[in-house]
Amino acid sequence: QRAAELASSKQIARATLPGNRRALALWRVGWLSWWCQVILTTISAVVLTFAKVSAPSTATQPEAALASGFLFASAGAMFSLMSSFWTWRLVRLARLESSEASGVQKIVRRTQKALRFGAKLNLVGMALTLLAAEQVVGTLIMKALVAPGSLAGVWSGTAPQAMQAFNTIDVFVIQATTNTLCAHFISLLSTLSLLARSVKW
Repeated sequence: QRAAELASSKQIARATLPGNRRALALWRVGWLSWWCQVILTTISAVVLTFAKVSAPSTATQPEAALASGFLFASAGAMFSLMSSFWTWRLVRLARLESSEASGVQKIVRRTQKALRFGAKLNLVGMALTLLAAEQVVGTLIMKALVAPGSLAGVWSGTAPQAMQAFNTIDVFVIQATTNTLCAHFISLLSTLSLLARSVKW
């Protein structure tokens, strides 16, 4: 009888282990991804806000903001914020799964659906942020080639006109896009790792 009880307890533990492992993986990876996204997205938002406040009024007009990549950078940061909220939902989903008694296949399908939607958010956000990075880098190259004395000043460091050709908003947009890309990359990497592991759940 004692052996039968031990065998039944092992079977129960083996039956409940995949659910616990799934919830634990979602909780750990979700928390790590959420903290990274929140920190990087907050830095990007602060940098973009400071750029909008400190830049000249003409630089924040719709046409100038679109040409400098500010609008696309802001859109990428917004998608990063949305991804942070969605990652928080995954953390809550992990807590529900640890206490939910529904079928395993139903839970796995729901989890995979949520992970795929999060990956789509990150891909759209990365695309917008890459557009912003391409715009601002192209603008800087154009200024370096066209502005009087800029190219020679960058090489020799003697022409004061070289630094006047660059706006502060360009530097801030570069910093913001870098942080936003890192946030989307970390979230996408976490989501893809969980999707790859979900095949074994």
